[in-house]
Amino acid sequence: MRELMRSRNGGAPLIIALDGRSGSGKTTLTEAVRQALVQEGISPDIFRLDDTYQGWTGLSPAITQWRGNSTALKQGKAVQWNGWDWSSSQPTGPFTLTIEASVAPRVLVVEGVGALAGSADIRCWIEQDTTSRKRDALQRDGDTYRPFWDLWAEQEEQLFAHYRKCYQKCDILYER
Repeated sequence: MRELMRSRNGGAPLIIALDGRSGSGKTTLTEAVRQALVQEGISPDIFRLDDTYQGWTGLSPAITQWRGNSTALKQGKAVQWNGWDWSSSQPTGPFTLTIEASVAPRVLVVEGVGALAGSADIRCWIEQDTTSRKRDALQRDGDTYRPFWDLWAEQEEQLFAHYRKCYQKCDILYER
């Protein structure tokens, strides 16, 4: 990891993308990666794409935004992103994401459906069977998510079909 970090240009962070379908375990793996990095003396920044999806039908615009932002971040630039307040179903932002250059290069862990559609240095796909994913997602989000499961799954399918080449370039396959 440190060798990869030393090869960074200027203030550009090392980007680790953790992607998978809803309920696959992205957030759990993100926390494990964060803890492992901290153990190595690296304090990563975490960016959750869930915060950028514009409601239950907003996956595609959020990923379009992430693609542009990830390219800018790899060039060491600050980026703007729009958020979503899930409890009030209202847009929020814009917000600015800046990965401050410091003595040591920074690590940005990006987790969420669509993370692999953007630029990344380490690309991980998290896989879990549909029955387990649905059980885990509904246990996590309950009745709030239940009526939208199929709608979201359809958007995931469209995303993966549209960005098929991005999803064929994984460095790590993590199966739960």
